[in-house]
Amino acid sequence: MRVFELIGRYFLLMGKVFSRPEKSAIYRRRILYEMEALGVNSIGLTAIISVFIGAVITLQMCINLDSPFIPQSLIGYATRETMILEFSSTVVALILSGKVGSSIASEIGTMRITEQIDALEIMGVNSASYLILPKIVAAIVFFPLLTVLSIGIGILGGWAIAYLTGIMIPSDYIDGLLLDFKSYSIVYSLIKAAVFAYIITSVSAFYGYYAKGNSLEIRAEHIVKSFDGRTVLDDVSVEFETGKTNLIIGRSGSGKTVLLKTLVGLHEPGSGDVWYDDVNFTQLGFRERKAIRKDIGMIFQGGALLDSSTVEENVKLPLDLFTQQSEAEKLERVNFCLQRVRLENANKRFPAELSGGMIKRVAIARAIVLNPRYLFCDEPNSGLDPQTSIVIDNLIHGITQEYGITTIINTHDMNSVMEIGEKIVYIYEGRKWWEGTKDDILHADNPELNDFVFASAMAKRARRF
Repeated sequence: MRVFELIGRYFLLMGKVFSRPEKSAIYRRRILYEMEALGVNSIGLTAIISVFIGAVITLQMCINLDSPFIPQSLIGYATRETMILEFSSTVVALILSGKVGSSIASEIGTMRITEQIDALEIMGVNSASYLILPKIVAAIVFFPLLTVLSIGIGILGGWAIAYLTGIMIPSDYIDGLLLDFKSYSIVYSLIKAAVFAYIITSVSAFYGYYAKGNSLEIRAEHIVKSFDGRTVLDDVSVEFETGKTNLIIGRSGSGKTVLLKTLVGLHEPGSGDVWYDDVNFTQLGFRERKAIRKDIGMIFQGGALLDSSTVEENVKLPLDLFTQQSEAEKLERVNFCLQRVRLENANKRFPAELSGGMIKRVAIARAIVLNPRYLFCDEPNSGLDPQTSIVIDNLIHGITQEYGITTIINTHDMNSVMEIGEKIVYIYEGRKWWEGTKDDILHADNPELNDFVFASAMAKRARRF
């Protein structure tokens, strides 16, 4: 029944996609933009793959058809037919499904998660048509052109291998190319490329459009961690709430930093499990964890910026490593994140030229550049003055609420606790000793917690009032 439900939702979405556009001029501009993003940026990859395929086909047939009874011109004929009827349209389809398909699903899925699609709907825009139709039209128009390019370059690759290796006479190869040519073969290949383009772009857009917008739940179950025989975490179990700032507090050496690093996999627990929704993170291998880590942003205590890279290069690094975006798209995302942390004109500065607060803000920008579903912060206010600390707290809290991120902060800053502590977990001597909210903490009947939170004379007097 699930299959029929998906098919039904797909056709209903396509009905919205192909409804009459609100304003044709806007759609024409978007189609041209998508042709560049989906098609032009794939020309290089298509050319490289096609020239090797043409060369390999020719080389293989020369080796396997080495017979005086088979004219060598048939090798050129076979290369041409193979490229036209099968390989070229298939190569373009593989590029679509791998490079372009994932990009479409990621782009539209991000817009769903960050409520951009909801904003379009509120404005009265047919979001399905506005976002998906230009991509489908651009792919259907441009990818047959890529197929023609692939055919030509593949055939050229076959001629090049014949000429360079001397495995056959190049003129015989050319005679084979001209042998019994039927224009219908080209038409067939172009139709196949257009069909592939429609299927892959529409299906990718479908899964992106209906992406779920909530972060997954993170929970630790019975975590035990020891170093050199000393138990640092002892049977810690806790659930962290989605869309809220979850604070882990405790004295120095209580185990709160070890817990945070265990949650992200930097430490392996001696026993117990860390779960991301229904996935047991502790049981995953490196490659399986990598898929989840792409959704994780982390702010380290000292910022952990690369000293030899500029602010722009530091923030752009995750995009370089994990996305196929163009340089223009990366720069646009970097500038957006820097603007979000109020560092609009700091792109070309180096970490040594920044203040402590600016370093933390650059670290936040880098942590959110991939639209993470989870944000981990290790002492984000360490070494900052009270006013800058409040700025950093409000920034993290605002980003958490704006994007629905599950944020986990390790801190001993009581100002952070009282400002943004929507859920607070107190770790005492390696154990979860108390949990609640910033309002609960004022009236908690827990001696160890009270000694920690109200350690100063000023805090004790404030509590009495």
